[in-house]
Amino acid sequence: MPYNDNYRAKSTFYRGVWYDSNTEAKVAEALDDIGLVYEYHRQCFRDKRFPWGQYTPDFHLPNTDTYVEVAGVLDQRHRGNLTTFCEIVGSYDPSNIWRVWFIDGDGNAKACHIENGMLRMQSAPVPNIFYAAEHPGM
Repeated sequence: MPYNDNYRAKSTFYRGVWYDSNTEAKVAEALDDIGLVYEYHRQCFRDKRFPWGQYTPDFHLPNTDTYVEVAGVLDQRHRGNLTTFCEIVGSYDPSNIWRVWFIDGDGNAKACHIENGMLRMQSAPVPNIFYAAEHPGM
């Protein structure tokens, strides 16, 4: 589905925070359910390659310095942002923990990395990615 400027996600209030979408609130709830520490919209990364010159990932898991981006669909805009973001922060650290994840509106999760200058994604079940982030090598 192509990006539609007329579509607006429904802001959702969960545990004292307004999330940009219902899907983001569901991810926050899933993180809370399994007891993971997270930060929402923690840091804005500035780079002229982003469409608006900046990008703020939705979630940060500070214990592993892992980022999670949530969007209804992986359209061209999100793909471009993820590509640039992976180039800036690196796709994974030396302990082989994937650092950048994308979760779509259906709950499908993908680890993101750059290979030969292209964004590549590896599918994984959502609960498993959070467990892997907190328990490297498992």
